[in-house]
Amino acid sequence: MIQDFNKQAHPVENPPNADSRTFNIYDILGELDRDDRGNIIVLQDSHGNNLDKTGHPTNIRGYLTDPKTGDVLENHTKTKLFGAEEIDEKGEVPAPFCVEKFNFNPHDLMGDLEFQYDSSTGRAIPQLL
Repeated sequence: MIQDFNKQAHPVENPPNADSRTFNIYDILGELDRDDRGNIIVLQDSHGNNLDKTGHPTNIRGYLTDPKTGDVLENHTKTKLFGAEEIDEKGEVPAPFCVEKFNFNPHDLMGDLEFQYDSSTGRAIPQLL
């Protein structure tokens, strides 16, 4: 069981595949701060262009973009993940990626457990297999 935790993280798929559920919004977000409500604060330069804290261009949602094409880029490799034509007028990525932005599956973190009933406490005690 413990060795399962040593598995390498899923690489960012290019193009993203909704069926594999590995896309995460943090794969395309620039380096940005959040306000006290958790909303992303997108910065702008003196010309009104959206930027992250490192000066990389972003769209209104804070997603890293290619300044020439408007494509949304993966934040580590700067490779295209979504074409500009796929982004809606509000700067959002296409469905289902905009709906399931975090694709977190708690079952990926859980081990296989069995429970043994403890009659002295009246509780089920989890036991690793």
